[in-house]
Amino acid sequence: MNEFITLVSNLVSNLGFPIACCVALFYYINTTQKELVETINKNTTAMEKLLDKLKD
Repeated sequence: MNEFITLVSNLVSNLGFPIACCVALFYYINTTQKELVETINKNTTAMEKLLDKLKD
């Protein structure tokens, strides 16, 4: 955890606060998007199974 704090403080001091915020937001959005894609794929699979059962 201490290494993360050092990394963030170095990023802010070297690049500036706006750039550090952009990097943090990019990481957050990228992580969230991966989780959403996984959830949507699971929902698609469930809907396909449900549709197959309804067809029978």
